[in-house]
Amino acid sequence: MSILITGASGFSGSKLCEKITKKKIVISNKSAFSLNSDPNTFFVKCDLNNQDKLNEIISQHKPKEIFHLVGSFTGDFDTDYNTNVTLTKNLLESVKKF
Repeated sequence: MSILITGASGFSGSKLCEKITKKKIVISNKSAFSLNSDPNTFFVKCDLNNQDKLNEIISQHKPKEIFHLVGSFTGDFDTDYNTNVTLTKNLLESVKKF
C-alpha cells in the first residue's frame, strides 16, 4: 500500500511525512527536499499543473490514500485560485482515471 502526499515541503505536509512510516510517494515542485533519505519515501518532482506527469505518477504507483496539502493564500486571486482549485481539480482528474 502506498500513500500519496502533495505539499510535503510545507509545514503540515512535512510533519505528516515524518509521522507516516508506510511507503510514501511525495510530489513536490521543490528541487531540494529533506525526506529524500527516508527509505520509505519515493520522491517525485512534479508541478501539479502537468496533467500528463500527474497521470503517470498515479498510474504507476496507484496510491490507496492521498493527502493533498498543497495550498496558498497570497492575496492574489488568480494565484490562489490556481493553487487551491485548479491543482486540486488536476489531482482529482488523475485519480478518477485510475
